[in-house]
Formats: sequence, C-alpha cells, structure tokens
Amino acid sequence: MSTMSKIDLPANTEIRKFKWIDEQDIAKVVEVLRSGELSGFLATDGVEHFGGEKVQALEKAWANFCGIQHSVTFNSWTSGLEAAVAALELPEKSEVIVTPWTMSATVAAIVNNNLVPVFADIEPDSFNISVDAVAELINDNTSGIMAVDIFGKPCEFQELRELADKNNLELIVDSAQAPLASRDGKRSADFASISGYSFNRHKHIQCGEGGIAVTANESYAKKMRLYRNHSEVSSIEQKNNIHGHNMRFGEIEATLILGQLGRIVELVNHRVDAAVRIIRGLSQIEGIRVPKIENSESHDFYIVGLVLEGSLANKRDAFLEILATENLPGILKGYVNVHNLPQFAKYKRGALKISEELHEKTFIGIYMCGVEWNENLSKRVVDSFRNAAIKVNGKKASIHN
Repeated sequence: MSTMSKIDLPANTEIRKFKWIDEQDIAKVVEVLRSGELSGFLATDGVEHFGGEKVQALEKAWANFCGIQHSVTFNSWTSGLEAAVAALELPEKSEVIVTPWTMSATVAAIVNNNLVPVFADIEPDSFNISVDAVAELINDNTSGIMAVDIFGKPCEFQELRELADKNNLELIVDSAQAPLASRDGKRSADFASISGYSFNRHKHIQCGEGGIAVTANESYAKKMRLYRNHSEVSSIEQKNNIHGHNMRFGEIEATLILGQLGRIVELVNHRVDAAVRIIRGLSQIEGIRVPKIENSESHDFYIVGLVLEGSLANKRDAFLEILATENLPGILKGYVNVHNLPQFAKYKRGALKISEELHEKTFIGIYMCGVEWNENLSKRVVDSFRNAAIKVNGKKASIHN
C-alpha cells in the first residue's frame, strides 16, 4: 500500500488544502522569471559548477539553519540519497543495513550504487529502525547503516553513531520527514556521515520536487556536487572516479524553499500543534496507542502513527470501514514494508516480526501535511475515532474515564 495513498481531500467537506506558498514567494518567483536566469549550472569548472545565485544562497542558508558546514541541493531527495551513498564510496557488493519502514528510494539508493541492502526490524513505539536489530546483522561485509527519521521522529542517532564507529561503518540518515525534530537539542544530521531532507510536494516545506543533503565532511560535499552535475569538472583538486548525473536544482525551486525556510518553524508547528491536540484526545480512547514523546525530544509529526491494541486488536478492517464514512483526510492503513516490493524481495533481512505485525494488522497513520488544521478539524478526528471505537466494541467502555 502506498504511504501516500489517501492524501487527496474527501469530497464535499469543509476541509481546505494547506497552502505552502504565500504572496511574497510568488513575487520572488516572478522576479526570477523576469530575470530569465532559471538555472545557473554548467557542467564545467568554475563558479557555474555550483549553480545559480538562488541555489547557492539556499545552500548557505540551509547549512546555517542546520549548523552543519556543507549542504548540497538536488532535484529530488531521491537523487540526494543516491549521491550521498555514492559519495561514501563504500566497497562494491558490501552490505548496508536499512529499515523496511521507508519509501523505495531509500533502498534504491543502496542498490543503485551496487551495494546490498539488509533489512533490520523496527521499534514498536517509535517505528524507527531498532539499534539492537542492526547490531545483530553487522558482519565483516557490512559497510554502512541507513536510518530514517520516520514520521518526523528522530531515530536513535547517538546509539547508531556509536555502533557505526565501533564497527567502522558509515551512517546515513534519511531525514526527509523531519526538518526540525531533535533530541537533547541535536538533530540526526549532527551524528550522520550524510543526512538530508525532502522538498517533495507533500513534505513540511515543498517546491514540487527537490531535496538537500548536509554533511560536515568537505570531501563528501565535493563528491555530491560532482555527482549531481555530470561529474565533468577536471580541476586537480576534484579528480574523481564518480559517474555523475544531472540532478541539479533550479532557481525557481530554490526561491520557493528560501521563502519557506524563513517561516519553517511556523509551517512545521502548524502540524505539530494539531497532532498534539489529536494525540491528547485519542489517548483517552481504549485500544489506541498514541506516540510517546520524551521531554528532551521534539517530533515534527509528518504522520501521527497509531497502533490498535487491547479492545481494538485484530479489528483494524472493521475500525477503518467505519472511519471511512467520516470523510477524514490522510488516514493510512499500514505502512510500506519495502522489503516486500518485488525489486527488493530477494535481499537479506533479519526477523521482521514487528514491522510485519504493524503493517499487516495494527498500524493506522494520520498524514498531517496536506490540509489546514484547526481545533474543529482536530476535534472531528478525535470524535470520529471515538465513535468508530464504540461501534467496533459495541460498548461505551471503550472510552477511558
């Protein structure tokens, strides 16, 4: 089932689509259009190797925003992932341990670099890759770990970094859904060899398509810039064996992200505030396990991940059938177990009991980025879940007192 299979708004409701772009963004784009400079890239040495004025301004601003020395834009975060893995120059046919709860691009970046994905199970509460499961799969042929900040919650980045260092591995973190999320004031990017974010049409900030990688390693940054721009430059300091692509970012897209970067806290907190209201209400319903957030942690809530248990265990289909009549936005049944996709089914995996159980039986998600949230809509979600729980259980005892 596609992770974004239900982002379209229900028909005949008062729910409004979220608007990422404001009038100031539009005015800035018009300026770019009038300038005629829609891209500043050339596949040659010199300043045009690094892209146009807006692209370079965005990369500088994003590096400052993350507090990390280098950032590199791409035409998609899919491209960024592939370039990130390429920049690490891991041994051919070596293994990279990865979560099955992600989208196909995370794993394809491994395969497309002639490496072998190995799937590790996830944690039942965070839905992020399990550090213990990763540790069990490390062997002499392991070269890296690919973690994901799933649904906007930071992975166990410090523990994964320690595990990577202990075993001489690289750590890549796909933070596509978590531009602000942190633990103890640190982001996953602070611990990763390379990390990055998505600007796809349904992320916290977006320009249709796009992405950006961040790294503290200057060599990795240079290699990613080569990879995105055909890898034709030939200056002595940039000699390389990288086979490049055209993964370059345009000036219009960079302009749109620069505008949203200035209000990113507001944009993310719009979803976070709504998620907190929804979680507070759902926590009162017996049989629904809501996300747990530690005091030292922030969560961006790209998706609110829920688990049916207790009185609602093994009743997901009936629950969702009732919920479907409520015309709610963004309700997800399960999440993609990418190891079951035909292109990845042949690859090695550990015991994936938790990821399989959640996907097949108990997980429900609420996608938060597609609509304008207000207190009435948040309350409507809670009331709809409560009504569905009562109907499935056939009793009002499904509500905590």
